[in-house]
Amino acid sequence: MARRFQAIVCIDVTPQTAAEVGERLRGWLFREEILLPEPDAEQAHPAGPQAAQTTSCPGWEVPVEGRDRFAAAKLIIGRNIYWSEWGHNLYCPVCRYTVEPEDDEALEAMRRWERGEPAGEVR
Repeated sequence: MARRFQAIVCIDVTPQTAAEVGERLRGWLFREEILLPEPDAEQAHPAGPQAAQTTSCPGWEVPVEGRDRFAAAKLIIGRNIYWSEWGHNLYCPVCRYTVEPEDDEALEAMRRWERGEPAGEVR
């Protein structure tokens, strides 16, 4: 069975306001019953009864008793690295250059960035 992931990233939120904005969004998703507040074993929030009303994305189905869950969301607030099994290209939004760096060099740069430190350059 294939698994599909979608990341929603707000690039307009500053690191200083990310926690506040993220908590407001989390509260809204729970109040509106789009997501259930109790996370599952993978720390993802199952789709709530109103989830199907919020998207036209195929495959986002509200869980039905006795059937496997099809949709859940992990709520990550702050910097995060999204890693793909199918390659890990780095993309420069300024010059639009894409590169697949050496693993060790890229991982170290990403770890520094995730900690909020300057990542430096990756060859």
